[in-house]
Order: sequence, then structure tokens, then C-alpha cells
Amino acid sequence: SLPSDFRITDDLTYDVVPYFWYGFGSGGGVSTLTEGSKVYYGNVGINGVDWNGSGTVVSGTKVNYYNPSITRTYRPGIVNKLTYDWGDHKIVGGYWFEQAFHRQSGPYQALDASGDVQNYFMTDGDGYVITSGALAGQTLMKRLATTRTTTHMLFLGDTWSLAGDTLKLDYGIKQAFVTRDITNEAPGTTRDTTFNDTATLPQVGLNWKFLPEHQLFASVATAFRSVPNYALYDGFSTSSGTIYPAGRPNPERATTVEIGHRYQGETFATSVSAYATHFTDRQVSTYVLDSSGNSVSSYTNAGAVDKFGLDAEVGTRRFFGGLRPYASLSLGLTRMEDNLPTTSKIGGVWTQDWFATAGKQLPKSPNVIAAVGLDWDDGTYLANASLKYVGPQYSTFMNDERMPGYARVDAALGYRFGDVEINDKATIKKPELRLSMTNLFDQRMLTGVYSTKTNAQPTTTVLGSTVAGAAPSYYMSEGFAMMLTFKAAF
Repeated sequence: SLPSDFRITDDLTYDVVPYFWYGFGSGGGVSTLTEGSKVYYGNVGINGVDWNGSGTVVSGTKVNYYNPSITRTYRPGIVNKLTYDWGDHKIVGGYWFEQAFHRQSGPYQALDASGDVQNYFMTDGDGYVITSGALAGQTLMKRLATTRTTTHMLFLGDTWSLAGDTLKLDYGIKQAFVTRDITNEAPGTTRDTTFNDTATLPQVGLNWKFLPEHQLFASVATAFRSVPNYALYDGFSTSSGTIYPAGRPNPERATTVEIGHRYQGETFATSVSAYATHFTDRQVSTYVLDSSGNSVSSYTNAGAVDKFGLDAEVGTRRFFGGLRPYASLSLGLTRMEDNLPTTSKIGGVWTQDWFATAGKQLPKSPNVIAAVGLDWDDGTYLANASLKYVGPQYSTFMNDERMPGYARVDAALGYRFGDVEINDKATIKKPELRLSMTNLFDQRMLTGVYSTKTNAQPTTTVLGSTVAGAAPSYYMSEGFAMMLTFKAAF
């Protein structure tokens, strides 16, 4: 990025931030391919493949293949902002533009005898190449799609200072326009799709400094989440070739009300706040039954969800030359207000049905998150250590399985050099070398829900159908890791 500030007059400034973001990487695991059985790319079946390269197709031989989800993203954009000081008002207006290119693929690469892969950072052309049939010469994929997302956002706001800056009122509005142009290259799917979304987002906040060290604050804010690109293009079954047409779920919207208190004294500072958020058209990823009774990955509208919480933190000023302890606590509770849609076979006919999720907690929502830390910084040397605890969280919408809580310790050591003068016009300010260490004690634990299921145990739906359970899957913690970083300002 290249932030630039321009003062047009004594009261008017122009800020511009052109930026470019690039990301490339993969995530995922291993799939099993069986000789003598078809595997589908889109709706085209591929059979008679010597998956293990033995020279002979032996029916029933299972071969493990690395099958990552690879993403390559380019995100150029620019933020323009004008700020005008007008008496007790600071008026801000601007325009944000971004056009993102998002390439997603899923090739297959056979594991070798030791269970390793030749190339972790696979690209579209890597992996198994189909040798016969209508797709000969193409790389076998579990997905292959490109998304161009164009975002326009206009914003206008004002900070009104009253009673000698004792009372501040913030209010504003944003108008967002999002367009997704998707090209799906999997055979048999809808190739080109365009999706337009827009939202008007007002917000207002109040800050009252009723004593020199005490502040009360309150706010009402709105937000929205546009439908992710992968929910807007057709999926397919690699075992049957069934095409699952993309849905068009409504964008998620939320309204949050927050109230709290801050104390900023000479010795320590605190912040305590309570909030309540109401979601409509809450977007969730899970596995549901399709019209044929197959369990398929689905991006689903969970309806209305309420979330309540309390956040608190306390930290000290530096003492004993630079020591600063810190602690935080977050308590939260979610409640689904609607039943989750599914399908059931009733009287031999697949029928719209629902899981009885109303009143249950939303998966991936721990009720407790806590952290304590100790930091040392005397201006030259720095060190810190922190312990973070994340409480148990449900991994199914029926709340019949949950992941246990976990704790992790991280630490860092660093040294801050003095300013380095390059010439009379350029100086490197406070260059800093830092060694960061994560998972200091190399613990092995579950750290998140990878695939959320509707139910882990057999469950009776609203219309009386019985749905077999399916086991959720989880993320394992990374081992001990170190990262050395250097930063400086010019």
C-alpha cells in the first residue's frame, strides 16, 4: 500500500490509500480413489484408471490422493477520503473501490510410499491428467472456478464535539455495492453467473467523558455480509456426477447495540462493555440431505440468530522499568431463533423438512474466551508471554457434539535499535527485530471445527423423519513454531 495525505486548506485534507494484496496457498486433506470405480469431474465419469501407477487396473485397490483446495487471489483497490473540520464538526466522506480476482481449484496428486506429496504448492496444471475420453488432457479437479468481485462503497460521517469535547456524537452511513462475476469450468455446471448485492448501513455512537479518567460509550451499528463466491456456483458429487445447482441465499445482515465504560488512569486502564446482536439470514456452512438423500456440503440460511455478550479487559501502565500485565475475558451466548431446513423422505416422497434447532446455540461459538499476558518493554528490549483459553464449542446445529476447550501459550523476544540516519532527508526510525514463538509447549489439541454437521447422533426432524448422525471434523493445532521479523519506519 502507499498511503498519502494532502492538506488542501487549513480545514480540508485528502487521504488516499492505493493498495494491492496477493495471496496463494492451499488447505485440505486426502481423498481415496478406488480402481474399478468411477470418479466424476462435473457430470463426466472417469473409469479404468490405474490410480497407483502399477501398470494394471486392479478392481477395489484404494489409493490415497492429496486433494487440496487451492486459492490464488489478487486484490487491487483504492480508498479515497476527504476530512473537513467545520467548527465542532469533523465531517468525513469518501469512496472505496476494489476489484478482486479469485481463482479456486482442487487437483489430485498421488501420495508416495511414505505418505508424502511431490508438491504441496500445487497449481492448476499439477496433479492427475485425464488420459482418455471427452476430457483427455485436462487435469482432474474437484472444483475449478474463477470469481471477479467488484466492490464500490460510498461513506459519509460526522463527529460532533459538544461541551468542550466532553461529549462526542458519531453518526454516519455507508452504501455498498458488490458484484460477483463467476466462471465455473467444471463440466455440466452453469458456466457464467453474475450476482449483485447492495446494502445501506447507518450507524451512530456516543462517547461521554463525564470525569477526566472515565468515559461512557454506546453505539448502534449495522453490518452485512455478501454471499461468498463458492455458494454461488454449482457443485457436483465426485462419486455420482450429480450436479447441485447453486442457491441464492440472502445476504446476512446484523444490527448490534453496545454500551460500556472505559477507565484510563495513571496506573491502569479498563474497559467493560455489553452487547447484543441480531442477525437475519445468518449464513452457515454445513452438510444437508439433497432431494436424493445424499449428504452434500451446503451454504445454508439459518434464519434469525441472536448473540449476547460481555467483554472486559484490564491493562497496566508501564512500571518497574517497563512491565505491563494484561487480562481479558469475553463471555458470549448465541441462540438460533429458527429451525434449520432439510429434506426428508416421507411416504416415499422427498419433502421439505426442518431440524428442530430453534433455541439451540450456533456452532463454532465458544461461550468463554480468556487471556492473560505479561509484557516487558523498556524502549530497547522487549519480551512478552501470553496464555489464551478458548472454551468448548458445539460442532453440530443440534448441539449433540462439541469440541473441548483448549489453551495455548505464545511468547516473543525483541530488540529495538536506535534511529539510523541515511542522509539529511531520510531516517530509518526505530528498526525492530522480533522473534515470535507460537504454541510454546508444542501441545497437540483440537483448535477449531473444520466441518460443521447438522447432527452427530440419530435425530428426529420436525415432520418425524429420522436422520442418521454424521461425525464433524476438526482442526488440529500446529506444533511449536518460530518466526523472525524485522520492521522499520521511514
